[in-house]
Amino acid sequence: MNVALVALAVFFASLVVVFESLPGLRRQRGRCGTRASFIFAYECTTLAANAHLTVIGFVAWFAPRAAVAAATGTDYTSRLGLEIPIVRDSLLDMLAAHLVTDLACYVSIPELREPLFLVHHILVGTLLLMAESPAYCHHYIAFFAGVAELSNLPLAYVELCTLVPSLKRTDRRVYEVAKVLFGVSFIGVRILYWPLVCSHFWVD
Repeated sequence: MNVALVALAVFFASLVVVFESLPGLRRQRGRCGTRASFIFAYECTTLAANAHLTVIGFVAWFAPRAAVAAATGTDYTSRLGLEIPIVRDSLLDMLAAHLVTDLACYVSIPELREPLFLVHHILVGTLLLMAESPAYCHHYIAFFAGVAELSNLPLAYVELCTLVPSLKRTDRRVYEVAKVLFGVSFIGVRILYWPLVCSHFWVD
């Protein structure tokens, strides 16, 4: 987690410096008065983390599925106890760093202080600890913490417009496109595909 955490923290700090150097952005404020540069930096950082999780999730979930199925079969021990290197090294580490940086932003940026966000991240962090030692549910984590993050990519811009209302007024068309993309990806992945994956998980 250390490398991923440092990378996200440095990325966030660098973005704040860059956005603060832009006069037009420096004058903007969030709905609670926070400088827009900090909110933009948060959204870009969380977008980068979610993009990483999505890509690794797709690779781990779709590319080697036949090989994993052949190697593990369907019994409880091999299916749920299988350790998948790409999930362990590239997904779980980034997920842990993502949770830590998000929580730091939730505490320090008033616009993000939503109790449900905090509870969600604490619960996910607890599940993450369960998955790391010993390896547990890596096969399904590739979907739930990887593939499912696809809908969060367009959501980042929708959330940004909610936190910085002036952005929605200046880029209305982009906002509407992001909402449509979020809706389509959310329905496809989280409403239609998610229950199917859950059914296999509970059977295992």
